[in-house]
Amino acid sequence: MKSSLKQLILAASCLAGVTCVHAQQYTTLEPVGNTTTKPEYLTVSTPTRSTNVVTESSSAAFGKRMNELGAGLIGRSYIYATYDYVNYDDDVLDNTNGATVRANFPLINWLDIGVQYSYQGADDQYTGYGIIDASGTTAYLLYDDDLSANFFWADLTFHTTLTSVFNIKPYARAAIGVAYYDYEVSARDFYDHSITYEGLGWDDTVGMYATEIGVEIPIGKIVTISPFAGARWYFDSDYDSEYLFGGRLNVYLTYGFGLTAAVYTDTDSNMYASAGLSFSF
Repeated sequence: MKSSLKQLILAASCLAGVTCVHAQQYTTLEPVGNTTTKPEYLTVSTPTRSTNVVTESSSAAFGKRMNELGAGLIGRSYIYATYDYVNYDDDVLDNTNGATVRANFPLINWLDIGVQYSYQGADDQYTGYGIIDASGTTAYLLYDDDLSANFFWADLTFHTTLTSVFNIKPYARAAIGVAYYDYEVSARDFYDHSITYEGLGWDDTVGMYATEIGVEIPIGKIVTISPFAGARWYFDSDYDSEYLFGGRLNVYLTYGFGLTAAVYTDTDSNMYASAGLSFSF
């Protein structure tokens, strides 16, 4: 009788939305009177359940994952979005503003795959400059211009953990991508400003490949810094290669949400900065 009643109560608890795993700890049978001669004297006492069971479970799961993977992003599934700013050490091209969206997924415990899209744009960088067309017969005075660049990347990140205690993770990344540049200008005749020209400019699509090495270093349980160095090359020799070095920062806030930022420079003394939000899962 006890066994049948207990199974019935467990089944009813599951149907009522209580997980079967925890049903027994919330449901107890208390004997009242002489249960040997009168087994019907059994009553059910159900203590009040905690209303934060789901929250505690989620917090525990996230905490366990933090301990396993560390505070950084390497080796995790994550997405992030950042605002990007580039200050060029150039007398003409001043700066660009843009954004990056990235997603990363671990394939095995030492290899991640990632995809990334970035946009950079600038307005009125060459306004006031005079140019001569390819034939050398017409001179223009620029009065409006828009420069944009779109970058698409796919990459593999190889990583390891030096110590299981601190989760220091050296990594090496190889990437391949494509860039699409678009430059549109409006101009006046250099000598007769009443004559205007629209639809001038150029666009170009070029393939790229890149490498990066670095190390992800935890600072406490929720912060990592990642110094790195990298290089980017173009399949078209008309474009110069670029060599970069700098650092990234990731700070977890709660339940996988965090802040991410980066600052780096290149061998041409251009400065890059980005900041945004990340979510790991």
